[in-house]
Parts: sequence; structure tokens; C-alpha cells
Amino acid sequence: MDDARFLVGEFEPSSFRLQLFTAPGLRPVAVATQSNREGKSLINGAEAFCAAVWKTHFSDSDEPPLWIERQFLSDGPLNFRLVRFGEVDPVEHKLRSPGWRGLAPEVLAELVGQHVDGDRGPGAAPLPRPAEPELVYRVSWVLTLPRPQPFREPGCLPVCDLGLWGRLRRQAVADRRARSCCWYHGGDWNAASRTAIRLLHEAQAASVPFDEVHHHAMTSARATGVDGWLLEAVGTLLNAADGLVIDEDGGFGNGNHRGQVLIEQGVRRTVTLAYHWPDA
Repeated sequence: MDDARFLVGEFEPSSFRLQLFTAPGLRPVAVATQSNREGKSLINGAEAFCAAVWKTHFSDSDEPPLWIERQFLSDGPLNFRLVRFGEVDPVEHKLRSPGWRGLAPEVLAELVGQHVDGDRGPGAAPLPRPAEPELVYRVSWVLTLPRPQPFREPGCLPVCDLGLWGRLRRQAVADRRARSCCWYHGGDWNAASRTAIRLLHEAQAASVPFDEVHHHAMTSARATGVDGWLLEAVGTLLNAADGLVIDEDGGFGNGNHRGQVLIEQGVRRTVTLAYHWPDA
């Protein structure tokens, strides 16, 4: 089998030419050749690439195919190299601890019983640049925020999660008194969230570009008398570099400490930032 462009990965794919050599009762041999600008190199992606071929073509086998690679670089030798993996997981089809050893073309030909074309072959082309996610503002229910993983302030933040019912109880009987343990507990995040939501809606109604929302909101807040801790707290919620970021895995990419205090104070809605794929 000769696959001119075997692809590995979804959002940031890598490609290479894959030649498979099989014979009854013998371990399959996979030969991968790759040119520049095809994503992750064969060297850096050895474990993932061999595992993908193993899972795709030989999933019933307890061992991966013999993995042989030839990387076309701007300089350096073009020898084949046999890659041996020190750790093999046949259940999850995972490989670790690769080691490389040079392999002469005539030795490879003897191994597979025929001449092996060492060129990249057809299908070599730079991969298109993948779309990148962009941050967008959202107004989110605090009940739906991910579980915070607070750190750096063990003296004022509990490790346990309140859970859904605990969050509901905090909203029913809210305690928003300021505490002196840290800046985050130093004010009312309900007021900060209400103000941030109002300012965000005003900016969106005025068609303010995303990267200008923070400046527009801070100018409006100062004009209406918002100052001190409240102004600073509102600013953190609307600052794309310091906001409550929900990452692509559904956890906090930033803002664990604030998220915990929002839950503790029984705040109902707040401003968050999330990643959005333009082509979604």
C-alpha cells in the first residue's frame, strides 16, 4: 500500500507519504517519508504517527509495525532510520520512548523483499494554515461555570467544589461581604458583574470592535462614577488578557480565583470569554 498523503491530527494536521509492506506471518513494515512544511516533523511526531498507522491499519495486532522514516530537510543526510519504541501499550495503541538507528537502503530492501522508493512521492504540498479560534465575550450563568482549581491562595480558598446544590444555596442566601484575605475577596462581585454586563451590552450595541471593548467600557464606567475596587474588578472581567476564560476543554483557562469567589458570593450571571472557531 502506498498512501501519498497520510494525515494525522484534526485541527493541526501533519502529513507524510506512507508505504506499507506486509507478508503472512511477518511483522508489517511502515516506511514514512516527509518533506518540509507538512506539519510536525517525523522526528517530533514519531510516537503519534506510528500509533496512528498502527490503529488505522493494524488495530488487531499486539505490536505496532516496524517504523522506518526518512525526513527531507534543507540540509543533512537522507538516510532511512529505524525507530524503536521503549514503551508499547497495545490496548490504547500508544507508544513512548523512541530511539533512532540508521538503516541503509539495501538493508531495508532485504527486510521487505523489494526495493523501497525513498522519495517523498506525489501529494507533497504545504498544508493549509488551519483556522485559529478567536476569543468572544459571553454573558454566562455562574451555575454553569467549570469547577475552579484555585491555587496560590490556600488560606482563603477551599479545595472542594460546592456542586450544583451548593451553588444554588449560595445564590438563595448570598453573603457578599468583603473579606481582607485577598484582593479577590475584597468587594462585591455581584455589583461588578452587573456593571460589566451593562457596559458590555452598551459596547456591543455601539458595534465596538472586540479589541476596543475594554477601553470603551472603562471610559464609560469612569464617566458614570465607577471607581476604586469596583472599577478594577469590572476591568478584569472585560479585559481579554485577564478575563474569565473558558478554554476549549471546558475548564478555566484563566480566572480560577475569581470564579471561586463568584460562586461563593452567589452571583448569578457574569461576563466570560470563550474560544470560537470562525468556521464553526
